[in-house]
Amino acid sequence: MAMDSNTDQRFTAFLVDAANRSQREAGYNPTLFRQMLGSDGGYRTAVRLLSANKVSDGFEKLWEKGRLDLSVEALILQPEWASYFAQELRSIAQKAIARCGFSSDIARR
Repeated sequence: MAMDSNTDQRFTAFLVDAANRSQREAGYNPTLFRQMLGSDGGYRTAVRLLSANKVSDGFEKLWEKGRLDLSVEALILQPEWASYFAQELRSIAQKAIARCGFSSDIARR
């Protein structure tokens, strides 16, 4: 089920908060991610990142810093948001996290 505009606004704010936390708590400033959120909104940004042929540079940076809980992959798996994403995209997110040795429970931190 796709998001309506009000839900997308809330999701975008949620992702902006995660980007702020990423900078504050992990020392990683996701500049391109912020730009994508500003131009496309949260839902389209998440779908775009999850549909790519490889994980994003941001995912790699957060993995290096031990903060995959702040990745789009983990964030879309949170109960509040998961139902808005197709099973295929949720599976991609779970597999990306698992390949790095983390449980999909990381999303529930």
